[in-house]
Amino acid sequence: MRILFTLVILSVSGVCLAQDDAFAGDGSILITDPVPTFPGGMDSLKNYLKRNYSWTQSQLTVQGTSFVEFLVQDDGALTGIKIIKGLCESCDKEAKRLISEMPNWIPAIQNGIPVTTRMVLPIKFILSGGNPYESDGN
Repeated sequence: MRILFTLVILSVSGVCLAQDDAFAGDGSILITDPVPTFPGGMDSLKNYLKRNYSWTQSQLTVQGTSFVEFLVQDDGALTGIKIIKGLCESCDKEAKRLISEMPNWIPAIQNGIPVTTRMVLPIKFILSGGNPYESDGN
């Protein structure tokens, strides 16, 4: 009986630890199923970026990707927008602008309840000075 009790305690402790690993320090959830989504899905997100991307630079010397981290709140609002891997000042400013002007997302659901979730979205910039979201290949 004592061995069975010890196994039950260890099992419960393991479950609690596994659940704690899913939370960030700010209380947001790191792993959910399903994940937060842009209204209308990935095609709508690409269309949003295509319509709203307006980065231009007089000297086209930068190409690459800025990575933007943000929280999708349980009501879908986007907060805590910050660059976690930048490219250049003007690219990073445009990447933050694109995210901050997005409509509310569809929040992640965990156990049937909407939850706040941390997301990272890459925003591309190309040397041609054009919109990297114009072509069908991206």
